Amino acid sequence: MSSRTNKSMILFTSEVIFKVLITVLGIVKTRMLIGYLGDSMNGLYQLIIQLLAFVTIADLGLDSIYRFAYYKPLAQQDYVKVNEIYNGSKVFFRYSALVMFVIACFISLLFPFLASQSSFSFWQLILIMFIFALPSVVEALFSADISLVSAQQRNFQVHFINNIKFIVRILFSFLTIMNRNFIVFILVDSFVAIGFTILRYLLLKNYNVVYKKHTKEKDYSPLTLTKYTLFTNINYIVYNNTDNIVISQFLTLTFVSVYSSFYFVVKALSDIITISIGSIVDIVGNLFAENKNTYQAFAQLEALLFFISIVLAIPLFLGLDHFISLAISNTALYRIDFMSYSLFIILFIIIIVSSIWDVIVKANGLYQYYWKISLVESILNIAISVSLVSVYRFQGVLLGTILSRMIKYFYCKFIMGEKLQFPMQRQFYTLGLNVAFMVGILYLVIMIKKFVIITSLLHWVFIMVASTIGAFVVCFVIYYALSADFKVLMHALVQVVKQKRIKKEIV
Repeated sequence: MSSRTNKSMILFTSEVIFKVLITVLGIVKTRMLIGYLGDSMNGLYQLIIQLLAFVTIADLGLDSIYRFAYYKPLAQQDYVKVNEIYNGSKVFFRYSALVMFVIACFISLLFPFLASQSSFSFWQLILIMFIFALPSVVEALFSADISLVSAQQRNFQVHFINNIKFIVRILFSFLTIMNRNFIVFILVDSFVAIGFTILRYLLLKNYNVVYKKHTKEKDYSPLTLTKYTLFTNINYIVYNNTDNIVISQFLTLTFVSVYSSFYFVVKALSDIITISIGSIVDIVGNLFAENKNTYQAFAQLEALLFFISIVLAIPLFLGLDHFISLAISNTALYRIDFMSYSLFIILFIIIIVSSIWDVIVKANGLYQYYWKISLVESILNIAISVSLVSVYRFQGVLLGTILSRMIKYFYCKFIMGEKLQFPMQRQFYTLGLNVAFMVGILYLVIMIKKFVIITSLLHWVFIMVASTIGAFVVCFVIYYALSADFKVLMHALVQVVKQKRIKKEIV
């Protein structure tokens, strides 16, 4: 099995482990925020997090653009070309950091009007938002070097430091939250983030030495893609970071706390998979640069994502509401209706399944085909959410998020898939097979849930473990029998394990 496959497995495994740990710590953090500072303050914090994303609009997707631009010259060991691209990237990342600073100032001035329900004063709200946005500005200053490191298939090192940063930030937050001072909590969290950004640069900069000092020329050609990535970047920010804003303006900060608690668990669990899949963008990008046959790899990854999403959706459906009551808050406020609950599970599946296309677009540089549907997704998401939130509350926001993502997924699968010369007949067949299986399994789980009664956290853990194992076994047997792509991938993974055993025996 190739070193590329081994790297993919290492990255995937490490990301899953870190994400699980960060998720558990994040849940404890949310519980502490609600317990020590209250539902409204947790809602304020979730609103700040979503607004922070808009600061990064100035990134223009430069990180993905430059990583894509490096793939070919790195594969050809063209050090001069790499140096030229790097020199050009430094200039524009600095401009990007400057624009981010300006946006951070603007959002900080706007924040008191969006958070008018808060008990903080006008100037305190400005200070809180600005301090929280500052790490994103500092991050942009060092992005040129980190992009080049990542493009060298050294994502393990980059992600390892990033994950340690998240863990340390959460651990520090425990101490500051117990102090019951929200401003101190924001201050400490932001300065820890800045410190780790600088530390990461110092630890990884030596990887780039060999590619520097060959020339002072600057290559700005990768920037021609920014007219496409800008809309893709805006879409990502709008799609993922407007729900709490909409809820805060049409409902209350307390509702933001409730919605974000459920969404946090759903997003955290899906991120375990999507971030792990995203960590192999550079490996897939190098594969495309070498003009390999990519449909087989795509089909196998998509089959794996459908399998994982269905397996995890089963215990999530059975235990999400109980988990919220046991681990975050057991008040009546956090008991939502069945339709909203079901929509959270559907959103979970869609997030995982559609994540494969983010990898394909970034690895191929297909931004010119992606920006229009990304813009449509953003507009639909906001339009549907705003139209329905007043009447249907959470359901309206969730419907906007789900429907807009489904339209984008179908566009990618059948329009972009055709441009990539993916066989359409096979695409239709695999999608129909996966959807039919998913609907059948979820219907069965709805019937089973009526008989599931969970009384303690230990009982919840037992139910989750048992249902996950059961779901894995049943789904594995069915997928292995019906999906040729899934079967091929399983055989490939077995070969990786065998090769590792052989190497150990030789050593």
